[in-house]
Amino acid sequence: MGEFGEACEVFSQATAKFPKVSWLWGALGWALQYRDDRSAEQSRECYETAIATDEGKPDIWNVKGLADAYLLCGREKEANKRFNDLMRDWAHTGDPTTLYIHGWSRYRIGDYKNAADYLRHSGPQFQRVPLRSLRLCAGTTGGRKGGTGPLAYFRALGQTATIDPMRQRGLIYVAVFDIAEAARHSVSLTRRRIFSRDYARR
Repeated sequence: MGEFGEACEVFSQATAKFPKVSWLWGALGWALQYRDDRSAEQSRECYETAIATDEGKPDIWNVKGLADAYLLCGREKEANKRFNDLMRDWAHTGDPTTLYIHGWSRYRIGDYKNAADYLRHSGPQFQRVPLRSLRLCAGTTGGRKGGTGPLAYFRALGQTATIDPMRQRGLIYVAVFDIAEAARHSVSLTRRRIFSRDYARR
């Protein structure tokens, strides 16, 4: 639904009550990343706690989230190292989740071509997840002009509405973040403006 502020409040209460539950810290870290552009350090701290409370090998989603948090903190070198370490430590991509996260990691480090290939082949588990389509189009448009990204975003958001209308608002937030990220890598500014203008009307 995109209510990231409320989500942070709920997860903050949950982590206070259950401080040893790893996935709650990971969920709070994720919500903080999308709440605003001032919560990156808090997100990093939450993911650090999530990994520290993981039993045995850390959860791959928490490791990915921590790398994302470092990137949002402006620590690109550390973030890239963590994305590369993730792909090394989870080298086997036989399951859809790991394949998907490899695609996302490659997108984050700027390896757009391979990112798109990994996301495209991430399997039936993610074929109906519109977020995968958003990430895929980000991968296919990264670093070059004239891509099909905006059209792919429109299709993904339309798909979301047919599955669960309540999820579309949250995915629009994610799309805006991704488009801003793509703009940093020289994706056509005109296309970004067109997309942002059309969705600002909704």
